[in-house]
Amino acid sequence: MRIVLVVLFCSMAFCVVRAQNAEVLLEDLSQSEGFSVHDLEEMLQTRSNLNAATQEDLELLGFLTPYQVASLLDYKNRYGLFFTWQEVLLIPGFSEEDTELLSLFFTLEEVKKSGKPGLQSFLKEGKHALLLQTGTFFPRGTEYSPITQQEYAKKPNSRYLGLPWYRYARYDFKLRNKYRWGFVMESDPGERAFADFISCHIQASELGVLKTLIVGDFRARFGQGLLLWNGTQFGKASSVGALCNKEMGFTPYTSRDENRFFRGVAAAFQYKILSVDVFFSSRALDARVTEQGFTSLDQTGYHRTPLEVQKKNALKAYVAGVHVSCKGYNWKIGVTAVGYGYDQPDAGTVTYYNMYKNRTLPFGGMSADFGLRWRSLRFFSEAALDLGKAPAVVAGVIHYGQDGNHSGLLLRYFSPRYTAAYG
Repeated sequence: MRIVLVVLFCSMAFCVVRAQNAEVLLEDLSQSEGFSVHDLEEMLQTRSNLNAATQEDLELLGFLTPYQVASLLDYKNRYGLFFTWQEVLLIPGFSEEDTELLSLFFTLEEVKKSGKPGLQSFLKEGKHALLLQTGTFFPRGTEYSPITQQEYAKKPNSRYLGLPWYRYARYDFKLRNKYRWGFVMESDPGERAFADFISCHIQASELGVLKTLIVGDFRARFGQGLLLWNGTQFGKASSVGALCNKEMGFTPYTSRDENRFFRGVAAAFQYKILSVDVFFSSRALDARVTEQGFTSLDQTGYHRTPLEVQKKNALKAYVAGVHVSCKGYNWKIGVTAVGYGYDQPDAGTVTYYNMYKNRTLPFGGMSADFGLRWRSLRFFSEAALDLGKAPAVVAGVIHYGQDGNHSGLLLRYFSPRYTAAYG
């Protein structure tokens, strides 16, 4: 009995230490590479098999250098599938920390043979994940304290409409990394609705030339982010590798952030080296709307007071775009076009920081991006022009040393009149 207790205690201690190490690694990753909490949360949900990972899958992680990606793929081509994470440590350029980080985003489970899935496959092979979260806090502020009807009539926004409880639910279903659907429901403390924010998506992948199809909420990240990138801009991080944004294309939206996503349909087609990505989005935004139009966007995500509820979904936004690219083993060129508009005119106050902003239709622009890996160098660039003919350019080069020492150069130019609401 004592031996069993000792084994259980040691196992629990190992799990706790491993969890703490994972938290430290993720915290370091968020600080060095510029990943937000929402981005890491989204990436951790989409764990796939390392043995089935492509060069693009590895590059999307952001923290692996081109040398590490090439070394891992070369090792897999020479020696076959990975069975344990200890094998990854044998790959040149991989430290114990790199291997542990990789294990957070990939698994070594057996790869299921792809075929036409039936009802039995969905029932047996499909993976379900459900996360429920709630919480409250003490002490509570005056926003939750009792108030008389007379006082509330004078100051209706001095009290919150809902209970001081946070509510969150997330469900995710995946089958062979080919089919996926799920939803997210969330309410912040003080919000009256049981589910103030609701997001859902359905995704199908690798259906012939149709590489990805998403219906519902999704993100779109192309080029270096000058024109189309509703996610974290990794170029603002402190590490050299983060100077270059990693293009991710269309991905389903599973975050609890209520702002950085599209709602509609996205489709990615691929034939050999040619790729065509198209999307359309129509969603309501929180905004302050007057008789003249909308004066400002509200991106807090809070709907706790009558004033905040009044701003909820007050503005309709429409976005459509296309990205055409050709991609080889170590190069990529692409062209992006985006157009967007609102159902209300922009009636915001003109100040010193937005005096050059384009306020009249049409909104949108075009851009061209280029990327090349040559030996230990990575070249990247994007040039954009909005419909007001205002330019923006970003270009850079990164040198990845095998000893872990990296260096980079980034050049950026933005016209004061350049406008890109989704870049």
